[in-house]
Amino acid sequence: MSEDATADVVVSAGVTEQVSGGQTAQTAAQTPWTAGFKDAELAKHPAAAKFKDAESVFKSYTEAEKRLGGMVSIPKEGDAEGWKKFYGKLGVPDSPEKYEFEEREFQGIKLGKNEYQDYAKVAHEIGLTPAQVKKLAEFDFQRQTGAYERVQKQIKEAETARSEAIKKTFAENHESMTAKVKQNIEKFADDESRAILMSRVEKDPEMFKLIANMSSQFSEDSIPQSPAKDSEADATAEYQAMLMDMNHPLNIATHPAHKQAVEKHNRLFNVIHKSK
Repeated sequence: MSEDATADVVVSAGVTEQVSGGQTAQTAAQTPWTAGFKDAELAKHPAAAKFKDAESVFKSYTEAEKRLGGMVSIPKEGDAEGWKKFYGKLGVPDSPEKYEFEEREFQGIKLGKNEYQDYAKVAHEIGLTPAQVKKLAEFDFQRQTGAYERVQKQIKEAETARSEAIKKTFAENHESMTAKVKQNIEKFADDESRAILMSRVEKDPEMFKLIANMSSQFSEDSIPQSPAKDSEADATAEYQAMLMDMNHPLNIATHPAHKQAVEKHNRLFNVIHKSK
């Protein structure tokens, strides 16, 4: 071949250059990197335009494979083992005992891990993560304490309203009538019922009116005395029984009837020593 007729063809990275003797090299149009695909439809797929060559495709594939390796598929209903693995990948512990709970205290009651055992079991059954359980436990504690405080507020408001109703009913005689009511309770009620009546009469208008009306039917001088146990022998026996019975209100400072028991103790003591 002559030099003019000679055509050197150089192929590099999909680009064909043809150089004719004495002429400037002309770059031919690029051949698509998908030109060698056997599947013509696949070769024309729009996604091919996102890549410049096979190397960039392979790199994208390996990155996608890494991401897919961290993904989980949602199991079908009834696939217990599948759901266990699924929840495990989400961070759910393998047993309820693995949940941690913050210790709290309310109204003298301490709440810790032992008190949250049933809570932890349910949380584990429905697949909650430790962070979710912690947040829900905090919310539940605030909800319950808030409800308790609202109830206590309502009780106090109701008690105040009842006390005001009592005062309104008896007007200027309220103080003297209250004294008579309490006096009659002291005279006729035993130790156990005395404490209950004293607490209720100040909050229950109907009970207050009942005892107040009974008190108004007789004067102080005509009020019959409670059955006497004022003989020295009876007083001594009852006095000693109170001291010996460790479950008696006298010996339990926190008992609601403790104050009345102390007063009775003093009365018996006076009876015993007056007779001597």
